[in-house]
Amino acid sequence: MFDVSGSMAEVLGGQRKIDIARNAVQEALPSLAEEIVGMRVYGHRIPKSDKAKSCKDTELVVPFAKLESTI
Repeated sequence: MFDVSGSMAEVLGGQRKIDIARNAVQEALPSLAEEIVGMRVYGHRIPKSDKAKSCKDTELVVPFAKLESTI
């Protein structure tokens, strides 16, 4: 699951949370070769001004399958 909701703009240790999360995913992908993975994104389709709905927004954007590394 990858959180792209408004709270990810907050700064933690001098970096935005979204940048920390992106870096973590990029670093983890090579070690997941031949694993079954998927990606669910949270909070990306509803404006953050509608917090009640955006907090419930979730979408499977990469269906679970064996990872084919192109890295």
